[in-house]
Amino acid sequence: MKMAKRTLSIVLALIMAFGVVSIASSAVPGPADYTAVNNAIATQLPSAANRYFYTDEAVALIDDVLNDLIDWNLFETDQATVDVYVTMINDLGSFINQKVTDSSQSPLVFAYGGGYSFPYTYPYGADGLDFYAFRAEEKAVNTLALNASKTAVPLVSRAANDQNFTVTLSVGSNALLCAGGIPVLFDKTKLEVAGVNNSGGNVTVTPVLLGSNISQEFEFTTILNPTSAGFWPAIYQADAAFKAKWGGISITMSTNFDNGAPYSVAPVGQENILSIQFKVKEGATAGNAVVFIDQNFARNAANKANSLYFGRGKDANAFVPYDALSAYGATINTAAASVSVEIVDVLLGDTNLSGTVTSQDALMALQAASAMITLTDKQKLNADVNFSIGGAGLVNSVDALRILQRAANLIPPITAPN
Repeated sequence: MKMAKRTLSIVLALIMAFGVVSIASSAVPGPADYTAVNNAIATQLPSAANRYFYTDEAVALIDDVLNDLIDWNLFETDQATVDVYVTMINDLGSFINQKVTDSSQSPLVFAYGGGYSFPYTYPYGADGLDFYAFRAEEKAVNTLALNASKTAVPLVSRAANDQNFTVTLSVGSNALLCAGGIPVLFDKTKLEVAGVNNSGGNVTVTPVLLGSNISQEFEFTTILNPTSAGFWPAIYQADAAFKAKWGGISITMSTNFDNGAPYSVAPVGQENILSIQFKVKEGATAGNAVVFIDQNFARNAANKANSLYFGRGKDANAFVPYDALSAYGATINTAAASVSVEIVDVLLGDTNLSGTVTSQDALMALQAASAMITLTDKQKLNADVNFSIGGAGLVNSVDALRILQRAANLIPPITAPN
């Protein structure tokens, strides 16, 4: 009996102890709700990938707020503190994206925590232009390049299309693109766009689209001689001499919604996107003819309407530009966006470009026909004296023989066929 009572006492004690523990356990508060905080971070702050386009100070501030000022281990009894974090995140988003128009707001001070003071130098004097102290849009580097299919073309046509050449446009970027404007200039005293009326305004040009990435995800509007006042930047609008020499082609990239997502596209390296065919203009003179992209057309804070720009997308599925500055602040490198093609007054038979036709020219032509040497485009124009075999620009043994005959005065000076 005593043993039974003792056992019962132990059981009752355990039951009571368990009950106390259960009551104590149920009294521990649950975790706080951080849903609104995470939503604020997603909507008000740049994503981890896009923080690259902010200054180091801005990135450090974001990291400090998220990792140090926010306590991520609070309980539901601290929900009021967590709710204040939402306000802090909203204020942080406004802070790093605020626009200033002079130096009067320097330093910028973030009101939460301590020591958050950021002096800046306003780069535009007292002009009142938009300036974003925490943006580093110069990190969004876009590289434009032009390449020509020929380095030399004849002044006088000798065979079909031998005065034509193709200019290919390529673009590279370390950011997603969602739109773009690319003005191409060419020497209209020597060249014209092939296949269209070059004397009219707003002439539609149909480029050849290249590749399966950018060229497929964008629609391209290509206009020769655009009459829009916004095409020419202020530096050239009153420069009659400049506009008399240089013709303009306005290329606009806009998202091709018919293809669906993605709406923003990253180039695959330096990607060829389109080509336009040019030809020697009737009445042109011999010499170099240039096709190029002028950096003076680039948009910036002072010239937001200029026609050379790239818009940067938020992400692969977002057409909306990442921020206002992406439409004009990103760096566009045009150092490789210039090609020069020489218009040559051809002297048939003069392979070595000495100004006379000798047996040495015949030897060079024969070596080229045998793939022993490689001729330049200009040398090929002079060495290709027989247009009926192989097509224009192909140098063969028949050309070499005719050049040798001319060097020995066995035949009269070689002329192009009528």
